[in-house]
Amino acid sequence: LTDTWFTMHGSRGIAATQRGTRPGDPLADLLFCLLLSGILGKIEVKSREHQGPTKLTWDGSKSAAVSLDVTHIEEIFDVSLADDVVILINGGSPQDLLTKAKAMLGIVVDTFIEHGLKISFEPQKSEALIELHGSGTQAAFEQLMIHDQGKISFNTRHLGQLEVLVTSEYKHLGTWSEKNGRMIKALTVNLASAKSSLRPLKHRVLGHERFKIATRSELTQSLILSKASFNCQIWPKLRKGEANKWNSGIMDIYRSVAGMQTTKQQNNHFKDEEVIARMAAVGPGEILVMARLRYYRRLLLNGPAPLWALLKMEMAWPNAWLHL
Repeated sequence: LTDTWFTMHGSRGIAATQRGTRPGDPLADLLFCLLLSGILGKIEVKSREHQGPTKLTWDGSKSAAVSLDVTHIEEIFDVSLADDVVILINGGSPQDLLTKAKAMLGIVVDTFIEHGLKISFEPQKSEALIELHGSGTQAAFEQLMIHDQGKISFNTRHLGQLEVLVTSEYKHLGTWSEKNGRMIKALTVNLASAKSSLRPLKHRVLGHERFKIATRSELTQSLILSKASFNCQIWPKLRKGEANKWNSGIMDIYRSVAGMQTTKQQNNHFKDEEVIARMAAVGPGEILVMARLRYYRRLLLNGPAPLWALLKMEMAWPNAWLHL
């Protein structure tokens, strides 16, 4: 956001900024959200001739039951919160998808410019996560990643030609998304965050024998595992390598807190069941199941129709979220 101005208590002058809004002002954040909501609405209207909202067909039932009556239609255009914006695009072919992406990028940039906002195309700021499938995928992939060097060039009315990086992973609302539904990045980041939090607490609190194991277990759940399991309720079914990484990461934390690590000096390998029993905790797999069940309850009570439509559409696959 550029060229904004504000006043300060005790000052008669006007403060003008070249970027952003008044620091620490909640009203500025509210106004920004209102502005962004209007911008996204205009982008959706302008884009209808190229793409428009993605239409989802489903049975209209907010449950895990399967029905052949898929006559309900939901539309979804963006998945956004505050300034984290994701616009969904689909195409009939890989080339059609790339053509629509270029048109959408031009519309987005021009509309933001017309409202005093400038989009940053620096790495990990604004990027394109592209999934190519169907006939022509190989040729489109080679053109995009080899000849175009992993960038999409597009035209704008106000800034001329610009480029956006194509990425295989992107962080949205605190969680990493990857191509083909992979979860390695999210697992790696979450487990590293948990172990980083464990390190300074291990000797003073969590690993100290003066605290009862029940107390240490409760603290581990709230201070450490909460970071490891951040947003795990939305994860798809983990592949074998991902599941192994998750299980070993959680068990490393349990062993560290319980003091049941295997060392080279002592041949004292403890089974996972023994460590879990010592911690009076739940296993790595059960952590995921419990998180999904809590989230499923929220879906039943307040889940938006487009989200239910997406979940029901993938039920033809055995690894669908509602099958977990």
